[in-house]
Amino acid sequence: MSVEKAPIANISVIANAILNSSVSSIQCQWSKKSEIFDNIYNYPAISVPGRVSTTVGNRPVIDIIRHGIVVRIEIDSKHQEVAQKIWRNNKYGLIFIGSVSPLGVGGRELNILQGGRHFYVELPSGVYQNFYQNYGNKIIVVPIVPANPNFSKDPVKYLSNFISPKSSPEYDVNYNPLLDNVSGDISLENKYGVMIGMPNYAFYMALERSWLLSFNSSYNSLVSYSGGKYQIEVGVLQNISRAPPNIWYPILMKSKIEQGDFLAISLLPNASNLGTRLAQAIEKLLDNSNVSYKDHEKMMMLSNASDIFGSNAIIGTPIFYTNRYSNKGDENRSLAESCSNELFIGEVSGIASVNQTGAIVYIVKKIKLPKTYSEAVELANQLGTSNIFTSLESNSS
Repeated sequence: MSVEKAPIANISVIANAILNSSVSSIQCQWSKKSEIFDNIYNYPAISVPGRVSTTVGNRPVIDIIRHGIVVRIEIDSKHQEVAQKIWRNNKYGLIFIGSVSPLGVGGRELNILQGGRHFYVELPSGVYQNFYQNYGNKIIVVPIVPANPNFSKDPVKYLSNFISPKSSPEYDVNYNPLLDNVSGDISLENKYGVMIGMPNYAFYMALERSWLLSFNSSYNSLVSYSGGKYQIEVGVLQNISRAPPNIWYPILMKSKIEQGDFLAISLLPNASNLGTRLAQAIEKLLDNSNVSYKDHEKMMMLSNASDIFGSNAIIGTPIFYTNRYSNKGDENRSLAESCSNELFIGEVSGIASVNQTGAIVYIVKKIKLPKTYSEAVELANQLGTSNIFTSLESNSS
């Protein structure tokens, strides 16, 4: 996927014009962002293979990281047998919707870290052998199991306390016209966009130099070598996932591209022309890190974060959106009262273009979160990953 060749340098002008405008949907996203980092169940999940082939020795460690989200589902009556085998109960289950790196080996060892919790993938035979090669860099749906003693003791109690992110298929995104003083065509087919929230752990990883070092670097503290394969220190990622995510603010464009996907334009953290809101987001990050940065250290951290934002590690990152209600009488309510909840609307499914001016174009796949096992299978069908569930059903019969 590539964006048409054209003056895409204007992305920075357009992004800042929207981000710093007083349009109600922008104000809502800015004022309601705390719903993402204050609610542990809205935290993005991090996926990482348990083992990686030695053929990746010269690659940076960040290449094996992907993002996603964890969702609780209810079990329909016709799927209770397979659910009992996976989750040891026939009422609730957990699934991961997100991406995986193609560099892993041994699919059964896929780790999912979210909110300080550790989950692992329960894959049937016939799927896991080529799991990473078949599903790497795609958005997938896969059942996961908590690696927690409390789950083993009482699965129903453990899962009944799990809350899924809010998602509404009936909720329409209220796109705003780009401001009149923005000139030039960025070749994204329209002049409408809206600010969205993209929570992720790029900034946290940017603080640890090892993420951008190669696997075989003697200075890398994140990997170990055993049995001809590299292994990742999962505990480091578990600690990262425990912290509230940082939120970045791309602009979701109205035009759809192939297969109904959308484009989102953004500025990278080290762009020279960041507007007020993005600059404030970075300053808050630095304040919350409790580290006193010198100017050159700050620039290095922002450069590292930009490298991560421009890498495949960002695939699977959840996208949240909020907007002001337009019901009669809402004009008399305060902004906080008239804005919707933060709603999950989809995930980053790829990178269309990175520009030398510090602009990036993401591909965003709109996703309706499933509430039941059957809906999870339906979503897997839509994403082309249904054979995971088909194999599970076959093994349980």
